[in-house]
Amino acid sequence: MPKQLAEMPEEVALTAKQVAGIPGEVAPIVQQLAGILEEVARTVRQVAEMTEEVVRTAKQVAGIPGEVALTAKQLAEMAREVALTVQQLAGIPEEVALTAKQVAGIPEEVARIVQQVAGIPEEVARTVQQVAGIPGEIARTAKQERPER
Repeated sequence: MPKQLAEMPEEVALTAKQVAGIPGEVAPIVQQLAGILEEVARTVRQVAEMTEEVVRTAKQVAGIPGEVALTAKQLAEMAREVALTVQQLAGIPEEVALTAKQVAGIPEEVARIVQQVAGIPEEVARTVQQVAGIPGEIARTAKQERPER
């Protein structure tokens, strides 16, 4: 045991030397850990930013079906309006044909009216002759009804 006691100060000195070197060895490890922690913090921030971007994109994507539905509804309305317009346009040739037929008959009607108007002076002349003859007729009738004196 004395031998062991004699070696003890040497071991204590060696252990003290080793312990004294520990802070020098620990400092680089602590610096490495600090660097790793900074990198982890940067990565966490990037993940948070990416998550926010994913959420924004998800919100935008979530709105797309509504926009598509609205666009589909608008397109359906436009198609209905186009169909109605086409239907209205389809009736135009018939209307034009009917109007053309009516317009085609106008000259005949005008000619008939002109003939009727042309006959009016003859009728007026006959009526004037008849009216002109009335006083003579009245006079003759009056003579016949009156006894001669």
